[in-house]
Amino acid sequence: MKGQVADAFGDLITKLHYGSSSSYSPSDFKRTLARFAPSFSGYQQHDSQEFITFLLDGLHEDLNRIKKKPYVESPDWNGGGEAELAHLAKVCWDNYKKRNDSVIVDLFQGQYKSCVALCSRPALVCGSARVLTRPYFSPARTLVCPKCSKVSITFDPFMYLTLPVPVKKKMEVEVFYVPATGKRFKVTLSVPKDASFRAVKQLIGQWFEKDPVTIFAAELWHGYFYKMFGDHDMVGEIASGDVIVFYEVATKLKTRHVVRTEDAPDANFRFRSHTDPSSFKPCAVDPARRP
Repeated sequence: MKGQVADAFGDLITKLHYGSSSSYSPSDFKRTLARFAPSFSGYQQHDSQEFITFLLDGLHEDLNRIKKKPYVESPDWNGGGEAELAHLAKVCWDNYKKRNDSVIVDLFQGQYKSCVALCSRPALVCGSARVLTRPYFSPARTLVCPKCSKVSITFDPFMYLTLPVPVKKKMEVEVFYVPATGKRFKVTLSVPKDASFRAVKQLIGQWFEKDPVTIFAAELWHGYFYKMFGDHDMVGEIASGDVIVFYEVATKLKTRHVVRTEDAPDANFRFRSHTDPSSFKPCAVDPARRP
């Protein structure tokens, strides 16, 4: 790339930090990238990881201190303990630095240990597996050939590790519980997003020692019943700011007897609730009674 990516990136950083304007359009930087990576030309949306990978690779090539790269052979693992393993790791890293030595390597690169089980018997066909582990100074899981116990250990450089994004499977929701008699409570629940209202009613019934079939759930809006929830409705339907109230009644309920929207006598839902959410008190549930 003959230093063009590094020059364009340096100009961009200079304009951002020392420019007199309050904004700057990185059009020159984008054109330089598109010259070497046509996939980034135009104005379509692109993957950010692909962009960062290409940029770091380009900066590394432009800023590489090694102008003439020598031929280097990869050393083999001949067995031994932790001291020999650490020595092998250092030799591998030194060999890599003989061909790659830049500020990108100093800041962004490292190496990980790979163990591959190979069979040294030519008459046998043995499966192999590659295991990504922590850096070389940490212990790694080793795969051993069940036939000949042959193990090949190598150390490979890396600049980034691809990891899955954790998915939040639970949600915290604040609801209110109104018993048939006695105090009213404000309860904070941590439940799976795919949990049903039946499960929440069972949880509340367990906490307050009530029969879940005597509890129904409703959403309030300005003091009126806005929506009634059946047992099979999902808790994931609750949005931030919704006022969800669980009422205990004096009779057992069935899901089919819950008032539905089309069964309401008034389309504007003039079912007045005498429950003021601001009057609810924080729930004082004994943690020992939690499931």
